[in-house]
Amino acid sequence: MNIDEKSIVKAFALFESGDIEKMEIGTIKALCQIHACIFDELFDFAGKIRDLQDE
Repeated sequence: MNIDEKSIVKAFALFESGDIEKMEIGTIKALCQIHACIFDELFDFAGKIRDLQDE
């Protein structure tokens, strides 16, 4: 299973489990939670707000 397929499976699971309804939708916090749920195994920054600056 590739990265895109894993992400889609995790997104469906988030909705099917009802966990999405426990989040405060429309907030940055909820966006971070969703991102963490879907991408936690793929990116070490999943669910975190990053500050990228030019070097």
